Amino acid sequence: MIVAVLACDAAITISKFVVGFITGSSSMLSEAAHTLVDSSIGLLLLYGERRAALPADDAHPFGYGREIYFWSFVVSLLMFSGGAIVTFYSGVLAALHPEPLGDLRAGYLVLAIAGVFEAGSLWVAWRRFDVERHGAPILESIVASKDAPTFVVLLQSAAGVLGILIAFTGSFAAANLGLARADGLASCAIGVLLAATAFVLARESKKLLLGEPARKEVADSILDLARRQRDVLGVDDIHTVQMAPDQIIVTLEVDFRDSLRTPQIESAIADIENRVRAAVPEVTEIFVHPTPSN
Repeated sequence: MIVAVLACDAAITISKFVVGFITGSSSMLSEAAHTLVDSSIGLLLLYGERRAALPADDAHPFGYGREIYFWSFVVSLLMFSGGAIVTFYSGVLAALHPEPLGDLRAGYLVLAIAGVFEAGSLWVAWRRFDVERHGAPILESIVASKDAPTFVVLLQSAAGVLGILIAFTGSFAAANLGLARADGLASCAIGVLLAATAFVLARESKKLLLGEPARKEVADSILDLARRQRDVLGVDDIHTVQMAPDQIIVTLEVDFRDSLRTPQIESAIADIENRVRAAVPEVTEIFVHPTPSN
């Protein structure tokens, strides 16, 4: 998904910059800068995914899964500093000192093509996100999501589509409606849009980076598996940590029957671990601690 979006962004970025310089449209140059940031975002997410897939070693005994959350946070900073601030500043200058725009027909064509690609990226990201949210509200699903690359691409593509509509509206109003400052104000609006998107991405990525538990339904299924294990009287506690979209660490405190001997407890623990890993493949590490019965 990220590779396809990256290839589209690279082609669109070049076209937008060429048309933006030819027409002198601030909003189109802002959209070009927006797409350039998107291309950089795609590269960082690809790098993050490759780093997150590295196997565990002595320096990182639980693996490198959180790399993807770190680079998602970096993406939000890049979107704010390299996109929102620059775009808003250029929009202010264009609004204060508006200049006549050139022939915008080529610009509209590029925006239309870019809109098709951005809409396609949004559709691909939405389909993947929609499967994961299981019918829950969109905002609630973004907050609960553990798959940073998916919601990054989703919000990035949504901002891209809205940015294109804003750029078209601003340049059209400046060229045809006598509103000279509309083009610069459109750039400011794109900057605000990028800043809002960056804020949401930073907040969600930060929470994942600091360590969030797995989804409640995942923890509940693990609890159910452990409780149904023979010779288990109950599960006193469970803790889960989401290390990456497909990496979860689990600790369980399990109350076994007092009559069990050490070899039997060890066998029961191994059975719980095998059952959990088979039912929840995302679990990469599981620690079962026997607790004395009351």
